[in-house]
Amino acid sequence: MTFQRTYLLALSAALAGIAHASLGTESLVTLRLTEQYTVPGTYEKDDTGRIIYPRVANYENEWSRFDFQGNLVQDNYEYQSRMVTARLGNREFLGFLVSEGVISSVSGWSLKAIYNEASSIPTFYITRPGSAPIYVGNYFDMQTYGEASAVNATSFERFNTAGDTIASSFRDESITKSETFLTFSTQSGAGTEGSTMNVQGMWQHTLSLRPVRVGSDLEYRYIDGAGSLYAISGSIDDVIPDGQGGFDNFQSIIEGSWLFAAGWPVNDLSAIYPQAEPAP
Repeated sequence: MTFQRTYLLALSAALAGIAHASLGTESLVTLRLTEQYTVPGTYEKDDTGRIIYPRVANYENEWSRFDFQGNLVQDNYEYQSRMVTARLGNREFLGFLVSEGVISSVSGWSLKAIYNEASSIPTFYITRPGSAPIYVGNYFDMQTYGEASAVNATSFERFNTAGDTIASSFRDESITKSETFLTFSTQSGAGTEGSTMNVQGMWQHTLSLRPVRVGSDLEYRYIDGAGSLYAISGSIDDVIPDGQGGFDNFQSIIEGSWLFAAGWPVNDLSAIYPQAEPAP
């Protein structure tokens, strides 16, 4: 945080007379990605160039033609592929966690970004009503490089003749844009079974100092607002067993955005989202 934010937060907390050891914000995350990958563009053909039934997808074929005397009159070769476009949203993303055994099905689960007041980089959890939140941050690596920001921070206090505060107001709002690299991986290491998604994009994050009702008291808190990871470009590597003791590698490219809903205050991260607490 900037000096101004640190000052405003300390001052507002002192006036409120309330202290929470682990304040934070939770925000729902919605993935809107498009995945494109290569598939065979033709089918297996026999030595005369006719499609073999039942049809089997194939990239390439070779066949020859001969005259009645058995002389070669024509050699043929073809290679055909096509691009398939598919949606990659929350349901498909949660499917990666099902394959990892983190959850048994995607039903009812949501992806959430959990923030603490010391960092704009969120920690990721999945949640479902009636179930304990599950930390999935060990699958993520999110790094930012360079930023531009717009900040509007002001404060005032009014005192009586005895020096007591009789009125006060605090304002601190910011929008920050950062170049971001994000990796999501279910692989335990290079060349092992699983999937790895690497993307680059612009991370837009909003933060505001707001009065929050805590029981019968009111205190100022930094609350993370709506944000997005947009202009995403990247790729996915899927490594799966080939049935012969080795692995097959399939690649695809992705584009799109991640949307972060306006946040909701969390009074005690340690009780619900302990891995999101600031490092000591």
